[in-house]
Amino acid sequence: MTIPFSLLFASICLDLKHIPANLLSLGALDFGMVVDGAVVMIENIVRHLNRDEVGSIEDRIRAAAHEVQRPVFFAIAIIITAYIPIFTLQRVEGRLFKPMAWTVAFALLGALLFSIIVAPVLASSFSATAHANGTTRW
Repeated sequence: MTIPFSLLFASICLDLKHIPANLLSLGALDFGMVVDGAVVMIENIVRHLNRDEVGSIEDRIRAAAHEVQRPVFFAIAIIITAYIPIFTLQRVEGRLFKPMAWTVAFALLGALLFSIIVAPVLASSFSATAHANGTTRW
């Protein structure tokens, strides 16, 4: 779900800034770096839920999300920072590569929002459903 969310977020942001999306900008998206934060978040949540800990499921998910939110944020921020030199390009190079950099930056921001906010909420919702059905282990 991270990929459609981040692509939708990027397309909305590009439309709001009136930046045209071209094949170069869409081809520059690496889905591995888009889903990386959500994978780390969900794996840590599953690891915490498989432990025999005291506390509610929501508290354990909150603790797991809090544990990795800072590393996920900085990992995505470093990748976005690597695109800063592209934003300084001028003339033909700028017209060609700036939309690519904006697309990647917006998609990574969408992936960051998804991994820090949406993924823990979905994990809590799915774990509550699994717990109600009698399945308590992941």
